Amino acid sequence: MNDIEKKMEALKADFLEKLEALEKEAEEQEALKPWKPKTEEQYFFVKDSFYASGYWNENDEVDNHNFEIGNCFRTEERAEQIAKKMRLLLRLEQLHDMLCPDYVPDWGSGEATYCLYYDHSSSRWAVDGWYDCNCRVNGAYFDTLENAEKVAEILNKELEESE
Repeated sequence: MNDIEKKMEALKADFLEKLEALEKEAEEQEALKPWKPKTEEQYFFVKDSFYASGYWNENDEVDNHNFEIGNCFRTEERAEQIAKKMRLLLRLEQLHDMLCPDYVPDWGSGEATYCLYYDHSSSRWAVDGWYDCNCRVNGAYFDTLENAEKVAEILNKELEESE
């Protein structure tokens, strides 16, 4: 093998290595794309009433809007999980507006802000305080510990009544 052939083989090997790396990168990017049903395949979404519903993909305006905003799920159970979270967020924001309507956390002020979380070990809503941390725990923040505890009390009572 002469020098030119050696250089060609080296370039070919380098090219194939780079091509393989690009193909792997493309596969990884494809794997990160959200699931989208094929035409005429069923999918589930959260309706404007915040309950799950099924629909067949017709690639129409409704379907494309659902896909665009991420409102597309493989199963009814998954869509209902998301709908439940959305209803909870709306309830939290409603309680926020009832108890401290003008409150917006001032991150960086050193003042505590309070949010709720669901404690699975006790099956109850609880409160935690945050300083300079916008963690978006369930999305609603409260100005005082007392207001946050009142919300936890309301949600826990609603939870008991729903059982």
